[in-house]
Amino acid sequence: DISMEELRAMDGEELLKSASEHYPGRMNQDGLYVAYPSIQEAVNEGVFDDVSILSGANMGEGQYLQTPTADEFYAAYKEKLGDLYDKYDFENLLKVTDNTAMITSRQLGTLGFGSWSGANIMMNRLYGKLMTERTDGKAKNYTYLFSQVTPERITEIGTDRSAAEQWAWHSSEQFYVFNSMRDGVPASRDWRDWDYELAEKMNQYWVNFITNGDPNGEGLAQWPEADENMGYIDFGAGITVHSEPLAPLEELMEEFAQQYFQVPLSE
Repeated sequence: DISMEELRAMDGEELLKSASEHYPGRMNQDGLYVAYPSIQEAVNEGVFDDVSILSGANMGEGQYLQTPTADEFYAAYKEKLGDLYDKYDFENLLKVTDNTAMITSRQLGTLGFGSWSGANIMMNRLYGKLMTERTDGKAKNYTYLFSQVTPERITEIGTDRSAAEQWAWHSSEQFYVFNSMRDGVPASRDWRDWDYELAEKMNQYWVNFITNGDPNGEGLAQWPEADENMGYIDFGAGITVHSEPLAPLEELMEEFAQQYFQVPLSE
């Protein structure tokens, strides 16, 4: 326990370095609503063993390495991946040019090499695999990649609002999840037929999950669980289901995520 006087006298930096420092926004670990010093410890204690989760990320919102040339790309990933770089023969595993280095790096930030766990779908997939192992399949987890690019106007081309700059920007999936788009709302978005169709389908997936703990339903592509196969679904120019065995690059991403985020393995 600490007195009010001691709290007021405490250095601000020291206050932030509390047992709650691993939580977003430095939430207060009060022992009641925030009972563990980190989310990882809560997972290890079994808090989420019977909690099904639907989670994912938007393409391009993950943190990524700034690599404007191919040489800088390989140098940056050699430093980032450490021993994994040579283990997976990264230079031959993934080929980039000066023209594709930055775009590829941005994609990788969301797909598996980003340092923000919430915006790294490999971490979401790996969590599903871990929880399947821990709970013998009791916990059902579903992962998505949202890659649909919202429509832009011609006046936005070449600006910070352009599709080329924004990609699937943070929170843009909410138009679709809540099926809230309407003609001229907002005025800056000229919605297309596929936007409306995708919104209908995504909204139904979310409603199904909230209702039944399973997003799947009649008329929808089968969304695989993020279980030992680490399946996921991609909502973009189409709806693509991924349940195939991991490609070598994905195997590298899985091992990187395990190391970087210190993911616990089942005993």
